[in-house]
Order: sequence, then structure tokens, then C-alpha cells
Amino acid sequence: MSAAVPETVPVEGGEVPVFTTGPGDGSCPGLVVVPSIFGPHDDLLDQMSGLADVGTAVVIDPFWRVGGGDGPTNTVPYAEHERAIERLAEFDRARCRDDIAAVVEWTRDRCSGTMVGLGICFGGPWVVTGAATGWFAGGAVTWHGRRLETVRDRGDDLAAPVRLLFGDADPVT
Repeated sequence: MSAAVPETVPVEGGEVPVFTTGPGDGSCPGLVVVPSIFGPHDDLLDQMSGLADVGTAVVIDPFWRVGGGDGPTNTVPYAEHERAIERLAEFDRARCRDDIAAVVEWTRDRCSGTMVGLGICFGGPWVVTGAATGWFAGGAVTWHGRRLETVRDRGDDLAAPVRLLFGDADPVT
């Protein structure tokens, strides 16, 4: 297992922080992960490091423009839900869409060209949208995706398989 490496992807207005694992040499598929509102926590980065032998995983920090997190990974502790929600007040969805598109293309240049999206909670609608726009032609998966009703009209546009996973004991979704 290789540790996630911090990198940046140039975009309009700055650089998106990402954390990568895997060969990045074009030999494997690519996986772009859009995390929850808490950001790219170490537990997620460890899980993605476990995929290093089968793919190039890139975990984006969708909140890099607004900050509000702790340390180099810009995370908010899981117990501080209100603080994480506060970041949404300053969040620019259009810019995030452009940032994710740039990260997808950056990742595509480092993988076999097959792209998959994983959206965790907040990230769910983003990867479903990506499956409809062609970002993730290899497929999209959500782990207890929130606010999926905001993208239900994209169902007819889906050009890739989508899997929505929800836990039996998830009190929110």
C-alpha cells in the first residue's frame, strides 16, 4: 500500500489540492473521489491507498477555495458537523464543477483513460452528474450520497453505470 501523495491541479484562480495514489503512469484506470463536507480525511486517504495496485486514485478537496478546515488536508473533524455546514455558505458550485472537470482531465492524463467517480455524501450528486456528462464513462458510485434529488433529472442522460450505496443504519440519508 502506498501513501497518498499531496499534489495540485492548476485551475482558474489557483490550484486544487488533490491527494493521489497508484502508478499514475497510464497503466491503470482512474478514480476521482469527491469526499463529504468534512473533506479528505486520513481514513479516506488510507482507503484509497489500498487501491494503488489497481488504479490511480485522486481525492479532491472541493472546499479549497473557502477553507475552514484544519491542517494540510483542509478537513473538519467529523464531530463538528455545524462547522462543516458553515463552509457550504461560501461554496461556489459552478467553480467546484469546473474544478472537478479539471481534476478529471488531469487524472485522465495519468491513467488508462477509463475514469470512474466515487462520491461520498456531499460528493454523490457530483459523480452522478459526471456519469451524465461523460466525465466518468467507466461508472460512478456513491456512498450514502446526499441531495441526489438535485440530479434526478439527469437519469435520462446517464452514459455510464451508476451504483448508489446506502447503509441500513444511516440516520441522515
